[in-house]
Amino acid sequence: MASKHPQPYGPPALQFPVIIAAPVSTRIYARDEGDTWAATIEQTNSGTYDSLKLKRISFYLGTSSIHGSPMGFGFDGSLIIPRDQELGSADDAVDSFNKVMASLLIGGIPVEQVSASDLAFGVLGATGYYRYHQPLGPSALLRQAFGEGAAGSMLAIDLINPPTFHRVEVEKAFERGQPVLDALPSLRPEFLLMSFSYYRNAEYRNALIYGWLVVEQLIDISWNFLFLDAMNNSMRQARESSLKHVARNVSGKIEFLVQSDLLERSMYLHIQKARKARNELIHSGAAPSRNDVYFCLRSVAHLVATICRAKAVAFEPSILLTTIAKRRSKSSQVSGVTSNPDWSKPGFWRPIKPIPGEVHFSGDYEQIRDICLSPVYREDKSISD
Repeated sequence: MASKHPQPYGPPALQFPVIIAAPVSTRIYARDEGDTWAATIEQTNSGTYDSLKLKRISFYLGTSSIHGSPMGFGFDGSLIIPRDQELGSADDAVDSFNKVMASLLIGGIPVEQVSASDLAFGVLGATGYYRYHQPLGPSALLRQAFGEGAAGSMLAIDLINPPTFHRVEVEKAFERGQPVLDALPSLRPEFLLMSFSYYRNAEYRNALIYGWLVVEQLIDISWNFLFLDAMNNSMRQARESSLKHVARNVSGKIEFLVQSDLLERSMYLHIQKARKARNELIHSGAAPSRNDVYFCLRSVAHLVATICRAKAVAFEPSILLTTIAKRRSKSSQVSGVTSNPDWSKPGFWRPIKPIPGEVHFSGDYEQIRDICLSPVYREDKSISD
């Protein structure tokens, strides 16, 4: 509860300005198996869980994407980087976070992209604890509320049994993923992240749109590295006109790469299936199926494998594909309406406030005639014998 006259504190510890990224989904980054989180339903309802622990750095990950500075992983899932002059805009910060997140995704951890609305300004103390000062969107505001024990019971239930990732898991995933991402310099990490996270959430239109963008970028990398760079200058000059014609669009490059045995036939069939679904979505609005999008993401994984194999970079496509088998855990909350509930499934429940017209509603309410609905009965127009 806010206080009108807060009590004075002692002298502040040394603090540093930081930019914080708040994950859309709730997760825990723990130091090791002994670093646990066990909030109870009573604690989340009353806001009496260990909110201080949710503002603690669990570990730092050394990365080369943020001007040599390490990235902090907060216990509450927050990501923290120094706020310095090199980060001239929100896009710079987003790019820094997403490069690391994409490496983790490739390494097998099902993370999602960071967007500008996930950011917040804050401070990191020399003690290793941080604070959100200025959230720029709802996910950062929620993370701030979690840290202050002020989210309310309906939102704080996300803190019950959230997925946990230990330091060793994160470090191993980053070690697997960073060399792969470095081998794909023109790939936009956020497109890769969005295609996989949208698929996990069954948002297949968005997953296909971004997945196909990734396929096109990987085809361009394959064209430039696997084909053009492998040709000597005399061969390239002799075929310059035909190559210019082929390079006008992605479909021509795909056909040429297959004919040159640089892409496997099975991969070609997957790419064509994804391309057909993408064209139908863009040109006629046809919704893609789950299988259409899966073939697109499978094409992504195997195109990455083809490029990495040529560059002698270790990559296992099955590790990336396992991340789309792990659906994002929204919360422990079960919501919705059913006439025949299975009460063995929900772990927790709460009554909902009735609205006018429902059996348990009582009392006065604002009655407005022109918003009320009345049933309309129609005669049965079915044909009888």
